[in-house]
Amino acid sequence: YWHELKRTKREELLLNQAKTVRLDYTSSQMNIIYAWHNKTNMADEDQYLIKGYNRKLTKQMHILMLNNSTTKKTTLAFMGWLENPKNRKLYYLNKEFKKNPFNLYELQKLIRKKHQSVAHVFYRTKVGMNVQYLESCLIFEVAVQLFRRGIPCLTCHDEIIVPRKDEGEAREVMYSTYIDKKLYKAEF
Repeated sequence: YWHELKRTKREELLLNQAKTVRLDYTSSQMNIIYAWHNKTNMADEDQYLIKGYNRKLTKQMHILMLNNSTTKKTTLAFMGWLENPKNRKLYYLNKEFKKNPFNLYELQKLIRKKHQSVAHVFYRTKVGMNVQYLESCLIFEVAVQLFRRGIPCLTCHDEIIVPRKDEGEAREVMYSTYIDKKLYKAEF
């Protein structure tokens, strides 16, 4: 049931009558791509930051570039996302964008430049789904490792919820768990 709770409500969850903490990976999708290509553990580095741009906007652009086949389709998907009247959370981002518009093709170019070593993954529609699959495998593996250490946890998307007293050990497990290419099949 916790998957359906809002983020703020998940912060109130108790595990074994203990207050919990939510731990999630920084820029999980891009860091998974780097970890996969470089055969390393996940990095705690914000890959979505682009100087001079709102992080929420650049994060969404990264995700759309992993799930659309061209720059034009990515741009159209971005504008559709930003102008979605059903999503009230985007109201202020949309307002900010209209007040200070920027070239969406230029932002995509900056993102590709920042991620030159893995830029080939953009505009390949299967990549987004493969990264989501690897992300779920990684979270599941972290949950298994925590269970083996006797640490109760819940998973929610790219997030682990653990008792506060176990935060340090859980974070250590998160960033030392490796995505083994021999165990998981993904193309990108």
